Order: sequence, then structure tokens, then C-alpha cells
Amino acid sequence: MTNQNVLNFILSSKVILVEGAAEYILIDDMYNYFTDNSSSLYDDKITLISCNGLSFERYLAISNLIKNKVAVITDNDHDYNHKVIEKYRAYDTNFIKAFSDENNDRYTFEVCLFNDNQEWLEKNRISRSEDIQSFLLNQKAEAAYRISSKLSCENESEFIIPKYIKEAFEWIKE
Repeated sequence: MTNQNVLNFILSSKVILVEGAAEYILIDDMYNYFTDNSSSLYDDKITLISCNGLSFERYLAISNLIKNKVAVITDNDHDYNHKVIEKYRAYDTNFIKAFSDENNDRYTFEVCLFNDNQEWLEKNRISRSEDIQSFLLNQKAEAAYRISSKLSCENESEFIIPKYIKEAFEWIKE
């Protein structure tokens, strides 16, 4: 948790917290895509912060004091009930909400992207490898950058934002 991130968090009325670099790279592009390029996170005064793993709870403790609106976008790590529902139960209020895929087989951001967009990923040549899912999981930042480049350059109506991320966008915009 860098000092700049803490300051940005404290000064923001709406925040999306994500786990790592891949999410950080793609969330703004996904948000633009979600709004049909009519607004960005910046336009809607939403701050995006990467927690570099799982330091969400430090931010949420601050949020309990200052009452800013926080959407946590996280992986379920094969155990949605324990890793999401139970873990964030104490924070699930009107101003803090955790979002994750409920299906334990869709355990991480990259698996969700692959499952929802396999054809799109192949069509857009995100990787030369035949095992695109492994590329997404093993080269997270590079894969996210390549996806971002395609989303930024083209109006790809076939790209599917995972449901839980759309739900986070809808909630944070309220």
C-alpha cells in the first residue's frame, strides 16, 4: 500500500480496488467498453487502485472510517463462500461491496476472461500459443496489455465483460 494510493483512496468518493496488474490494466478499458465509450472511470470520478495481491482489508478499514464507496473486484480462488462471502461479510454495507465470480471453477480474473471470450481472444490473436488460457495465467500483464490494445483500437461487440465486473460497474456508478 503506497502512500500515493492511500492518499488517492482517502480523497476519492468512489473507488474500485483490484488485485493486480492485469485487472489494473484492463478495468478502465472495460469500463469504457461497458459505457459504450461514453465515459471513463476518470469522467465518472472513480479511482482505480491495485492492491498488489490482497491488501484490500487495509483499505476497507479506512473506508469504514471515511465512508467512501468501494467496489472490491477479487478472485474467488476456488472457494467463493469462504474467500468472498465470509471474508468480506463485515464490510458488506451500503458503501463497500465485494464482487467475484460465484462459480468456483471460474476462480480467477484470467479464467473468467478466457471462458467468456475464447473465440474473441483467438480471433484477435492475443497469443501465438494454442493454449491461450495458460498464456493469460502465466503472462498476466502482457496478456492484459494485448487485450487492452485490441479493446482500445476496435469496437469489438463480441467482447464479453465478466458478469461480476459488470455488476461492480453498475453498483459503483449508482
